[in-house]
Amino acid sequence: MEAFFVLATWLDVMAISACAGVLACCLWVMPRHAPGHFHQRLWAGLGAALALLTAASAVLLVARTLEFSGAPFASLPTDLPLVLQQTQYGHIWQVRMAAVGVLWLCWLGGGSRSLRPVAAPVSMLALLVVVFSRSATGHAGDQGIYSGGVWVDCLHVWSSGIWVGSLFAMSLLVFPLLLRQVEIERALAAEVFARLSRVATLALAAIVASGIYNAWGGLDGIGDLWQSRYGQILSVKVALVIWMVYLGGHNRYHKVPALQRWVGMPTAPASFWQRVPGWRPLSATRGGAYLLSRCARAVHLEAALGVLVLAAAALLHHGMPPADMRHMGYVPATPPTLASMPVRGVGRV
Repeated sequence: MEAFFVLATWLDVMAISACAGVLACCLWVMPRHAPGHFHQRLWAGLGAALALLTAASAVLLVARTLEFSGAPFASLPTDLPLVLQQTQYGHIWQVRMAAVGVLWLCWLGGGSRSLRPVAAPVSMLALLVVVFSRSATGHAGDQGIYSGGVWVDCLHVWSSGIWVGSLFAMSLLVFPLLLRQVEIERALAAEVFARLSRVATLALAAIVASGIYNAWGGLDGIGDLWQSRYGQILSVKVALVIWMVYLGGHNRYHKVPALQRWVGMPTAPASFWQRVPGWRPLSATRGGAYLLSRCARAVHLEAALGVLVLAAAALLHHGMPPADMRHMGYVPATPPTLASMPVRGVGRV
């Protein structure tokens, strides 16, 4: 059953990331002057991501109900109404589904290109409500659903979704079109990749800051990184993120300038970061198709690593931080039952 709980959480963070990434591409990566079929493809991708988010929300409700009750699947018809009506998790889940409904309405309205400039930012705001529901019902919500830890975790989940999700969107929706039209859309290819790099850099800064805060609260000392299961999973997650940063750094400091030189755009002077070991410059004389294919390959690999990072995040969500374990005197928590659970209790996962 524990595997099902982790799978439900992983599906949820994947769906949130997919939505955040597509919306980030619509708002900040794909320029408005790009041909309409790029925007249409992204908006269609948002519909698929919303379908995944809707399904993930339902699966998550089932998983949390089973965790709360400790009962088998056969008891769901009885337990689900109790969770929805008598627990704070159920109340937060209802708000989440209202936000998902707003997302669907925005997506339908955004089918009209004239309404899309309004539908996209409103959709991002509605998605932030979904992100809040994710954070408020996890470890961060133990001190209260409006505590500082919840807002920091919201920033972490949202920025992680933008970073990883934009890689998904670029890999599945944008690069296949750009690779077929690279000779026609030279300037667009260089601009889109440069914009993606800037968005990823800003998201990464938020991820690092909020991640350090979360780790500081969950670990009592540096030794917990290898002496506890929670710390070991966190260490793997950090290693995967560093690998993604390494790949993204080469994109930013070598592939983007090479694309810009190929297009004839001015490039920034060489910097210290371009001399990182293992980073090799690319020659613009190889042609746009070669350069863009190298960009796409790097983004594909980053996206695959992102899937593993989100899997590690799901495992962490279902583990108890060492600091909390020591605070509890290493006494394992007894799983709450619906009968004993307080009406306002969120329940720890």
